[in-house]
Amino acid sequence: MTILNKKLGAISPNGTTYTSVYSPSGVTGAVRGLNICNCTGSDKTVRLSNPSSGENATNIDRYILYDYSIPAETSIDLKYMITMSDGDDLQLYISAPGVSSIAWGAEKSGIGEDVKLLGGVSPTVANLNTTLYTVVANRKTNISTINVCNRSSSNIKFSIAHNDTTATNVPTENYIACEQTILPNDSIPFSLPISMVATETIVVNSASPVLTFMCWGSEVY
Repeated sequence: MTILNKKLGAISPNGTTYTSVYSPSGVTGAVRGLNICNCTGSDKTVRLSNPSSGENATNIDRYILYDYSIPAETSIDLKYMITMSDGDDLQLYISAPGVSSIAWGAEKSGIGEDVKLLGGVSPTVANLNTTLYTVVANRKTNISTINVCNRSSSNIKFSIAHNDTTATNVPTENYIACEQTILPNDSIPFSLPISMVATETIVVNSASPVLTFMCWGSEVY
């Protein structure tokens, strides 16, 4: 196995289209730090999407940020662990030119571990427990980050749980977040070292069908 730590990508888009910050080619990648910098004197909004290979960046199941506001001459640091397979993409959309973005992390090649986007879901029914990710048979999983993205202009309550089975009913002791509020167009990462075994699940719930939940990590076999 070979691991290379480096700057993975840097962009300063000229237009209001989705632009690739980083896409691993022939390797797996882990974005460990992402900076987005507003270099202008006016506020900008950004969208950050992580589509799997062949998917469209506008897939609502893949949003990390959605119309997130960055004030004039301000930067934000996203300390997520975004794990990506060969051909996956990390794409940035900006409301107007003048925004730059840099991604840092590691690329590796080898066997015995699948490093990737594990799951993404946007529940379509309010207050319905929905499975974000299930560990498949004969594997173990290490989740590095779970992210919640609010695509609306309202406060929304959400819940996240680590269930010991594939059932979607959640015992109280399994909650990671319970009826927590996310602000309008905000994003909340849970950067927890969550270890899971076969048939265990991550279950999510949204008080309104306007949230996107994503999780990244590695499956070990």
